[in-house]
Amino acid sequence: MKEKLLNWVVEALENNYGEASVLDISKHIWQKHSQDLENSGNLFYTWQYDVRWAGVELRKKGILKPADEKKLWVLDKYIPKVKEKREKQPNINLDNIPKTESDFDKSVEDFNLGQLYSRKEVGRVLNTDRLDNHREGLLSIENYIILFNTLNKKTHQGNIIYNDYFEKEFFRWDSQNRQHPETTTIKKIINNECNILLFARIEEKIDGKTQPFVFCGQLKFLAYDKKTSKPVHIIYRSLNYNPHLDRNLYDLYKWQPPSKSLSQNRPLHKISKTLNILPEIEGYKYGLIKRIKDLIFDGKSVKEIVDIVNLRPNEVKKIKIRLAKVYNFPKYSKLKKPLTDGADKEKVIELSKKKLDTEKISGKLNIFEEDVKIALKEFVESDKSRYSNETFNEIHKMLKKKVNKSKIAKNLNIDILIVNEVEQKISKYFNSNNNPEIQLQTINQILRLFLKKKKINQIRKKTKINQDKIIEIKDEKIKEVKDLLMEKHDISQIHKKTGLGKDIIRGIEKNELKRESSSEKLSDIRNVDSKILVLPDYFNDIRGMILRDSSIDEMIMFTGKSLSSVRLALRYFKHQEAMYIHPKYNLREKKISEEESALRTEMIVKYPNKSDKELAEMFNLTTGSFRQWKLVYYNG
Repeated sequence: MKEKLLNWVVEALENNYGEASVLDISKHIWQKHSQDLENSGNLFYTWQYDVRWAGVELRKKGILKPADEKKLWVLDKYIPKVKEKREKQPNINLDNIPKTESDFDKSVEDFNLGQLYSRKEVGRVLNTDRLDNHREGLLSIENYIILFNTLNKKTHQGNIIYNDYFEKEFFRWDSQNRQHPETTTIKKIINNECNILLFARIEEKIDGKTQPFVFCGQLKFLAYDKKTSKPVHIIYRSLNYNPHLDRNLYDLYKWQPPSKSLSQNRPLHKISKTLNILPEIEGYKYGLIKRIKDLIFDGKSVKEIVDIVNLRPNEVKKIKIRLAKVYNFPKYSKLKKPLTDGADKEKVIELSKKKLDTEKISGKLNIFEEDVKIALKEFVESDKSRYSNETFNEIHKMLKKKVNKSKIAKNLNIDILIVNEVEQKISKYFNSNNNPEIQLQTINQILRLFLKKKKINQIRKKTKINQDKIIEIKDEKIKEVKDLLMEKHDISQIHKKTGLGKDIIRGIEKNELKRESSSEKLSDIRNVDSKILVLPDYFNDIRGMILRDSSIDEMIMFTGKSLSSVRLALRYFKHQEAMYIHPKYNLREKKISEEESALRTEMIVKYPNKSDKELAEMFNLTTGSFRQWKLVYYNG
């Protein structure tokens, strides 16, 4: 069916005198072949993307000319004898055309601008394992190209120096040294046939520790230096450029390579004039418009720009509105700047003494919160002997009673910074049960470490929280999320309700996080020392779900157990507690003769001191199989 699109595209072009835009082609196909599409199965949901695939295939066969600057598709051999006026296309209700946004497109929306991601975390968001062992700087997946870029290149291949860096809203990028303008991937980029996402970092490692990437948003191809090849030097525009949103982004935008390597790149205007195209505004020179654009990106308000360029406020607003049609300007409510020495630091300390937290100080002074934290830490460390041992003990007692930190500072007539410092020391030398409460950020950190398959001992060392508390947090959050999933809440709703990361919620949904600790096993259904039957915790969950007439799939999802484990619990309730188990659960019980069952029971009674392992060997069974039989069928 997909192959028919090739003929439909040619048909649409012929109907339009040999040339048409992608939109006109899609309209024609929907008008003429909507019934075929509705009966085509999966193609019905993807055909608009597949039209672009058809265009690439037709160009390979020489039927279509290469895409031109007007973004028109042109038949190579179609030469109309008479250039007639195009017939007016009938109006088509585009609302009836099915939306074709894929699951992959929706996953891309989960990335947050300025947030840190490892390669594996990116793969987890995109629901792909291709990034688990991926080390290349470029990955092509569906209709996306994902760039992983380390700006500070300390190793060079031969005489080639890769120059990747931001120049205001433009991003300069060198391809791999084996690539040229005709390479498939580069051709795809140049023809704007893909969406490009950028993940960047300045250093690959700091103190031997691999650094995560910062999500920089989407890039749009603008031009490439035609004098370059192997590698190709490409210029993108960052569609999400905002240096005042996040400190990580700010540092990336400001970073520059060594001046020696920088000199190898030609100026932007020499590579392409299109890079400097700004909307023409009658009565205003090009240089003035460019100046106002740069000031807006520098975080200047209309009032500040008025003073700099000597224009009236309504003139600046008019130019800004025209520029906003081309550029995605940042919202002023989110503008932040780096902390400068001197006056800014004094303001930070002054506001901290007024018992404002770092987030409020950051918002009040429009300074990055990371810089505020560093300034306060430096102040605390430099101001020694600020409290006595008696004060420390009093703070410790009040923290254990979960007294608010502001109240502690007020009652003891001390700076809240002292309370924060004592709290940090307590968390370092005492377990978490002595701390006021565990922050949501720490809870997310614990669960992400579990997702990364870290052992509980590793998590304890990293978070300074005791093992029992870690397991308690994990089980509590998994149950909370699964309860919400059972209530048909989607991932975004659960994220808002719980504050947990979307990647964590997806991991719980896919049972990548188990409720039991790694040391717990299904076969350990009996305490060896006491010989007392100990039912696994998930049995209680199953009991309740039987009463609610839940499906077996819901039981698996809620408990995080395998199908066989769930069926074991169902068999237990059927035989030991005489509960009614609906045939829909399909227990698939192994048929054991009455003689065999009686013999096993006899041996258990006859040899009370023998272990389950020894008894299992007598019947040529594994210990686990014997214990499962014993759990379900033995009534001793």
